[in-house]
Amino acid sequence: MIIRKYSEQDSKKLLDLFCTTIKEVNIQDYTLEQVSIWGSRKRVEAHWDKSFEKKMVWIAEEQDEILGFCELTNNGYIDRFYCTSGSIGKGIGKKLYQTLELAARDKGILKLSVAASITAKPFFLGLGFKIVQEQTVFIDNISFNNFLMEKNLN
Repeated sequence: MIIRKYSEQDSKKLLDLFCTTIKEVNIQDYTLEQVSIWGSRKRVEAHWDKSFEKKMVWIAEEQDEILGFCELTNNGYIDRFYCTSGSIGKGIGKKLYQTLELAARDKGILKLSVAASITAKPFFLGLGFKIVQEQTVFIDNISFNNFLMEKNLN
């Protein structure tokens, strides 16, 4: 497996991974209504390509198959972090995170933050993140609980 930087040719595959992972993995912690709107291709497709601008994005890939991806903004916010259902628990997310954290340190970022889903909360806790607060967010008037989490890098 390799970790590499995003290129524009990855966009469609990442959209597929994003939508599928939400429907296959996050369904364990969210309702069908919630995952249907959250993972809706129609909802995100129009702005998907543009959403990668001004972010550092890494992809985990093995034999031309994308297994996961993660994004970091210049202020230390982890925007999206998704792995395929078949790659969860195999260390792929951890390798993606290690790449992200190293890049953050190299840029002088002192704190990372993430709005972790219920599903992702244990993963980030295992990486040393602390819960700042539970929060409710809305997508098309549907409420979702997630967790604002932070990790100091200094």
